[in-house]
Amino acid sequence: GSVVEGDTIYLGNQTWNSGNWGPWDANQVVKVNIPNLIISGGTSGSPNDFATISAGSKIFQLNAPGITLKNIAFTNTAQGPCCAVNIQSSDSTITNCVFDHCNNQNGAAIYGSSSSSNAKIENCNFTNNEAIWGGKGTVYYEGSDLTITGSIFDANIGGAVYSEGDTEITDCIFEDHTGDKIIVDLHGTAKVTNSNFTNNN
Repeated sequence: GSVVEGDTIYLGNQTWNSGNWGPWDANQVVKVNIPNLIISGGTSGSPNDFATISAGSKIFQLNAPGITLKNIAFTNTAQGPCCAVNIQSSDSTITNCVFDHCNNQNGAAIYGSSSSSNAKIENCNFTNNEAIWGGKGTVYYEGSDLTITGSIFDANIGGAVYSEGDTEITDCIFEDHTGDKIIVDLHGTAKVTNSNFTNNN
């Protein structure tokens, strides 16, 4: 049947490989246009299971408000303009996800455009991601109001978080980063609480 607002889509605890998706083809991305949709890596019977998506391009573009991504491992996006998740709307939540070896100029793993707002990143792991071509941030957020809680940023290149809006970071770990500042808030106010910084250069 059709997917409607408020539905949950389960990826079925599988590994998905995009095959020949390339970083330069803007059409090779899953555009999520339905509000308040949940995309989960598990199954209806095992909702806490994970799915893995390996792609050489952007994977999800969140175009509607209230979309949640959960229990998904994103890996091996290509050396091009292809963050794993591109946020274009309000009230997006990314929870219990893994981002490994993702590459993009600004926002190696997650990019939020100026039209995004009130985004939440919860209990996620970011490892070995790289902001290429002199870019900035494993997470690069141009919108308003970003909250990051309970997440680990480990061994990323090009900084961890770049934000242009108010940013609140709580209970996070930042370790073994190289190549740039760890957290930069360009225009808003940044509040960092109960977070650890270890061996960053």
